[in-house]
Amino acid sequence: MKQFLALLLSILAMAAQADLLQVPTGRGDTVPVYWDKVEGATATVFLFNGGNGFVTFNKNGMPRGKNFLIRTYPLFAEKKVNVVVVGTRDAVPQMSDEYRSYEHPADVRAIAKVIQGLSDAPIWLVGTSRGTVSVVVAANKDTEKLYAGIVLTSSFVEPKNPLTVVRQNVDNIRVPVFVYHHADDGCRAAKPSDAEWAASRFKNSDIKSFVKVTGGEFDSDVCNSGHHSFLGMEDRAVTDIVNWINHPTANIK
Repeated sequence: MKQFLALLLSILAMAAQADLLQVPTGRGDTVPVYWDKVEGATATVFLFNGGNGFVTFNKNGMPRGKNFLIRTYPLFAEKKVNVVVVGTRDAVPQMSDEYRSYEHPADVRAIAKVIQGLSDAPIWLVGTSRGTVSVVVAANKDTEKLYAGIVLTSSFVEPKNPLTVVRQNVDNIRVPVFVYHHADDGCRAAKPSDAEWAASRFKNSDIKSFVKVTGGEFDSDVCNSGHHSFLGMEDRAVTDIVNWINHPTANIK
């Protein structure tokens, strides 16, 4: 953990090209977006926070939080991908599953069009926990082919909730899909067996993969930390994700 923190601090010190953008939503307001353009980037990753989606930005415009993707966003930049951390609109600071399912795709589309003007690197949507709902719905509604692929980590797969990944429509998703999950995830809404079944639902994607990992650190806060958040194995998780984005391979037919 100490090595991870030291690495994080060194990367933060190099984030000279990063900016906090205010992207117009087309609904009379803006959504804050942390943007870090990386020289020679192979892709652009849009990172979607879990929980209610709210992201705190410090006075320098940098994201802060304990969520897996908020904690590790500098590691993505280190591995030569552009980074976008998606915030929330002032009008909707806390996103419900309903907002993620029915309104968030329009926000994501607006952000994608702005980012396309800043970099021609392919855009990948990467979500964790409840953020996977935003990713799946945005990709399923992507009629303009804005997104090159999607990554779902610690997927929100509670079977009884009609708005989770196992219940959402995925029929229009034809881009590569990577489902990355911890074998010992103890969150009841993110059971590994349900995540594996969810990965098999992407029937119209020619390239889809499910990877179940072990290791890291346990924490009793099973839905916010520990294995659900890849605690203690952050660099490995980010490396696995970026490597797959750069070279998508299928292990599900």
